[in-house]
Amino acid sequence: MSKKKVTIGICDDESYFVEQIKFYCENYLEEISDDYEFVIMQSGEEVMDYQGEVLDLLFLDIELGGIDGIDVMKNIMYKYVRRKVI
Repeated sequence: MSKKKVTIGICDDESYFVEQIKFYCENYLEEISDDYEFVIMQSGEEVMDYQGEVLDLLFLDIELGGIDGIDVMKNIMYKYVRRKVI
């Protein structure tokens, strides 16, 4: 039985925070899985336009230029009713 690839989205307009989140996730994931990928986005519009598989986890900055993280979250909750937001 094969494991599902874990897809993690990181949306932040500051590369420092993207790299920090990615670093901590990689350190954790290396211990439990070798089948994961990151999708890096820099704006709320990119998250809303994302055409890939549904993300397993999304780190979303609140203060983004254009569409902010709160509006993106509301759209995700509307579009994917069963998704949980923490």
